[in-house]
Amino acid sequence: MTRLAFLARTCTACALALSLLACASNAPRTALEQGQALAATGRLAEAYQELDAASRQNPGDDSLRAASMQTRERLAASLLRRGDEATAAGRLEEARNAYAQLGQLPGHAGRANEALAKLEQKQIASLPELPDSWKAPQQLVGERIAAPARTARGIPAIEPPEALGRQVSLEFRDAAIRSVFEAITRASGLNVVFDRDVSQDMRTTIYLRNTRIKAALDKIAMISGLALRLLDEHTLLIYTDEVGKQRDYQQLVVHSFHLASADARTVANSLRTVLRFRDMVVDEKLNMIVVRDTPEAIALAEKLVAMHDVAEPEVMLEVEIIEIKRGLLQDLGVQWPGGMTLTPLGSGTRTTTDSSGNTITQLTLRDMLGLTPGSLGVSIDSLAIKAQRTDSDINLLANPRIRARNREKAKILIGERVPNISSTATSTGFVSENITYVDVGLKLDVEPQIFPNGEVAIKLGLEVSSINESVSTSGGTVAYRIGTRNANTSLRLRDGETQVLGGLIQDNDRKTVTKVPLLGDIPVLGRLFTMNGDDTSKTEIVLSITPRIVRGIEPLRGERSSFEAGTASGVRGRRPDTDYAEDNGMPGTQESVERNGGNASRNNGSGGERRERDEN
Repeated sequence: MTRLAFLARTCTACALALSLLACASNAPRTALEQGQALAATGRLAEAYQELDAASRQNPGDDSLRAASMQTRERLAASLLRRGDEATAAGRLEEARNAYAQLGQLPGHAGRANEALAKLEQKQIASLPELPDSWKAPQQLVGERIAAPARTARGIPAIEPPEALGRQVSLEFRDAAIRSVFEAITRASGLNVVFDRDVSQDMRTTIYLRNTRIKAALDKIAMISGLALRLLDEHTLLIYTDEVGKQRDYQQLVVHSFHLASADARTVANSLRTVLRFRDMVVDEKLNMIVVRDTPEAIALAEKLVAMHDVAEPEVMLEVEIIEIKRGLLQDLGVQWPGGMTLTPLGSGTRTTTDSSGNTITQLTLRDMLGLTPGSLGVSIDSLAIKAQRTDSDINLLANPRIRARNREKAKILIGERVPNISSTATSTGFVSENITYVDVGLKLDVEPQIFPNGEVAIKLGLEVSSINESVSTSGGTVAYRIGTRNANTSLRLRDGETQVLGGLIQDNDRKTVTKVPLLGDIPVLGRLFTMNGDDTSKTEIVLSITPRIVRGIEPLRGERSSFEAGTASGVRGRRPDTDYAEDNGMPGTQESVERNGGNASRNNGSGGERRERDEN
């Protein structure tokens, strides 16, 4: 009894160990099935947590790792889409939470930070105007414009006086220009220095009411052919708008543009065409542009560069390709012998072999004349009764996901490269063999184009090929007969819209009837001497494609899309962060005063500079 109890305990322990091993081996499969079930119901976050945890516990399971990666990408696309929709609807807090969850996924922190930066930019732009906004200008996050501080470009820092923003009324009729400036200095407290070439006999007539001092200076300088420059925070230089004076007084700046996305040569052509920059160097290795010009022209160049230097749009293409094969093979009937073979068995027969190595029986004339029933061997094919039906239904699924840049081609190949050997003989008798490879399988070529309205145009080319048979030549080389089906089209879809393309059908229907002559034609009984074969196959290709925009095209608005650029004879402009408040006549920021002061100088001085360049 003791021995039996010991054996029973041993068997129980072994069974328990085997069951535990079976459960452990089935654990990854259970996690994979649970994760796929959760993903199918739309619970992508829970599915990813389940699959990621199982993949970490079983690092050698490739199927778990692949499923975890696919679910993570689907979850990232879902969070990004949810954040974009919430941003468009004005639900900024919901969008911020979605982008924050996106940033927690491995490999998606960059996309999340970019989306959060755009969200902050939109939120700041939507803030109401503050009464004292001229003291604290709001700057958009990531705006590629010139810094308000002149020290950012190595220009000596000069704080323009606040007095330039005060309002003044001027009424002068045929008065000396110096008297007009003297009245302005008394109202503003500025010091005015005249160049020696400014004529004392210059006179002007002007009527201005409730006009800012800065605007009054601009208008007087414009109609009098003068130029202005702020020497320090309390001193204003006035000189004539001439080429020589521009050389003496106009300040030039060297500035470098490091481009993150745009091509330096393209941007340089734009600067050369629009702003007529000539002192410019392009460094293609660093993707950098170095220019030399006035601060006002540099500020305009920064705006123009910001138009070009934007991230390239990208789209994720989710492609699903299904090849459905349906086949029916049926054989029914009696396969009678197709013939019989008589072989002489005479003693005088001899055997030999042909060039292919086959054995050939040779007979003598005596053997042929002395044939009797006992000297002939008979060989009859076998008889077979067949009743067979084979029904096949095969679905081959490919579900690639490919990320492509705007207006660039992407290619997917699922198959193999088949070697094709060809022989070439020279005049000397030398034979060389060349090997070329042919792509066989499923090839998909796509070229997306993203539009600002969220639509994607796709040029699509699909080719499905297969090896039908191989052919061997007499020289021993092998060639393949390849069957192919092609489809090329162009379509335009919205972001997230799915388009299904089908109808690439190949239908084969082959019927064969084998019967004994005369006997097979007898009604009813003839079926005993007939063999029927039916071979039917049908193949269809179905393509489903869904574009999901990863990074779209954001139309430029406001100061980023349109800004003042001076006249045909000179470049002039105002920085968007240094304008006056035009509606109520209140002065803007101190930087805006400085900028408008530069405008007057640019108005009268840049024309002379540009004319000098054209003449040279």
